[in-house]
Amino acid sequence: MRVLIVEDNADHAALLTLGLREHYPSAEIVAADSLAAALAELNAHFDVVVFDLGLGDSDGPDGVARVAGLTPAPIVVWTAEARPEVHDRCIDEGAFWVVEKTEARPVDSVARAIRFAVRVAARERAAGYSDGEISMIREVRGAVDEAQASIGRAIACGV
Repeated sequence: MRVLIVEDNADHAALLTLGLREHYPSAEIVAADSLAAALAELNAHFDVVVFDLGLGDSDGPDGVARVAGLTPAPIVVWTAEARPEVHDRCIDEGAFWVVEKTEARPVDSVARAIRFAVRVAARERAAGYSDGEISMIREVRGAVDEAQASIGRAIACGV
């Protein structure tokens, strides 16, 4: 498996790389420290992209859209951004999943999201879906996931 990590904070990139190596010891992990560097790397094949929203040369979800426009690989957003509307926009722009860095075990959550994304992508390819159909499936899946998360947040708040 080939993973592209797009993260401009060297400590966060190292943490993510080390954690993913524990989950996927045979993975080839490539790091890019900016959107520009990531776009240059996307000439090659990746099975998944882990994308930080807080890059210096990217405006959050717009960066997700630019990456999604260049690769069929699922994008797992890894971010300190906690606002649900930003998560929704990331999914609308092509992200497969959003993981907050403030979660109890964020690297484990990213690894789980990668495992899920790669399995879903393999099933989509095996089913013979076109790229357009895959995009539509991912949009619907993202809307359902966010609705479930919103319901969970509402329940947690006692609504």
